Amino acid sequence: MVHEDLTGGTEGDNHGHACYDVVMQKGQTCNVLAPLQFGNVCTSAKGGQHGAINLPVDTCVTEIDIYYISGHVSCNGAGGASNFGCGADGIGLVWTKGGTNEIIMPHQNQVIGMTKTDHSHAHWYRMQGVTQTTRTLPMKLSGAPIKVSGELDLWYNEDLTGGTESDNDGTACYEVAVHRALSC
Repeated sequence: MVHEDLTGGTEGDNHGHACYDVVMQKGQTCNVLAPLQFGNVCTSAKGGQHGAINLPVDTCVTEIDIYYISGHVSCNGAGGASNFGCGADGIGLVWTKGGTNEIIMPHQNQVIGMTKTDHSHAHWYRMQGVTQTTRTLPMKLSGAPIKVSGELDLWYNEDLTGGTESDNDGTACYEVAVHRALSC
């Protein structure tokens, strides 16, 4: 149906018709649900101030995207200000099971493009294509979805471990999209 015919707007000068064959095929993404959206998820570089999201029971997570909104975090004062970590390309945001210090993601070989660094005092890593001013931190799982229920906490890694936290600075706020599958 032509849009003007549907709405009745300026159809007086319309003419002609067309025929179409419509074929329905099973899509490649039948196992995918709409992402869950969370706003105003803020975390601080020190002081135990982490963000949190709450997922429905048995959510099959395939990816968590963190979208930078405002502020900064840093591991060495204002000089290391970053959207997601510290300095040029260090990333320090981690997800833990709510109320624990157990890091759920990201882990080496779990998240596409993630490379763990050699820091022993905190969970520092790099992500392919992510720098201190990048606005999106994508955490797409490299394998099967993981099943998660309830609260996930978003921590700045040195705040979580307390490692070299004294010179940390800042608070940053994000929007979070949790991509999920129908089953895992």
